[in-house]
Amino acid sequence: MNEKVRNNCDVFIENFKTAKKTYKLDGSLAACASALSLIGSPDPVEADRFSEAKKIINSNTHIFSTLGRGNARQVVLSALLKNEDPENAFSEIKRIHKMLDDLFLNSDYLVMAAVGIFSYSDSKKYEGAVKRTREVYKLIKKDHPFLTDSEDIPFCASMACCGKSPKEVTVHCEDIFRLLKPHYFSKNNIQSLACILSVFDGDAESKADRSVKVHKALKEQGFKFEGMSLPAEGVLAYVFEEDEIVPVICEMKEAEKYLGAVRGLGNLAIGKKMRRVIAAAIVLETYSKKFGKNISDAAVRSIISTIIAQEMAMIACATSTAAASAAAASS
Repeated sequence: MNEKVRNNCDVFIENFKTAKKTYKLDGSLAACASALSLIGSPDPVEADRFSEAKKIINSNTHIFSTLGRGNARQVVLSALLKNEDPENAFSEIKRIHKMLDDLFLNSDYLVMAAVGIFSYSDSKKYEGAVKRTREVYKLIKKDHPFLTDSEDIPFCASMACCGKSPKEVTVHCEDIFRLLKPHYFSKNNIQSLACILSVFDGDAESKADRSVKVHKALKEQGFKFEGMSLPAEGVLAYVFEEDEIVPVICEMKEAEKYLGAVRGLGNLAIGKKMRRVIAAAIVLETYSKKFGKNISDAAVRSIISTIIAQEMAMIACATSTAAASAAAASS
């Protein structure tokens, strides 16, 4: 295994373990979302910094707040850990979240979007980014009223911060969607993939073509992404050339196997699907110099972290629905 990949794996593992201890009642996926956002540092974050960030969040939110008590709270935690002034960082995220909450129904996805906007933009542009997020969402929902829902808001935030106008980026997204449609099964996942591809430079045809080639290569290597993790393919397609994909997949497979031996990262805890996404993020960070000038390594990590946080939120939603159904059946 590449030495830097191994080091990134080790740092991720240590941050994952500390995140698990910080929020003892949270599952492994939540800790993964937190640790994943911290990839890139040569050393793990100290445990007392995790505790300090948790205190900042808890002391500034009420018990029913999705920002501090919801399924995405560890995404917020990691944003504070990466900032030299965690109290100010939380204040800014809270301000962005409030602006989003005025335009959308409250959900964990708004928390992810708020952290994304905080990561992508400077403080003078937060309000504009929030308004563009709403515009992007409305335009996408107009094109796909039955596909578009709250889980798309974090990706809309990415699109809102990519430097293109809402109209331009959504038209581009729709062009990519049409080109991808014949090659994938789930339209909902295609839309998420198209949203991610739309934030990168290049024309729709080349981006769709590269994404399909990456999809085929992953499938041939037995390392394909499925469901809500499909947008990770878009990041791989953007970063790597065609002749680089197979060697990179081999590195991801080694990283995934290495992570799978860690308690809490096995198949019963997070599953192979999510472990593959984490391995992809770790390998991607190794090649962060290839990301290009229109999107930072922090933005790429935010996209991957959002994918995991979305999966986590979906699992939580399904669990609560099942619990409610069981309670209703027994009453």
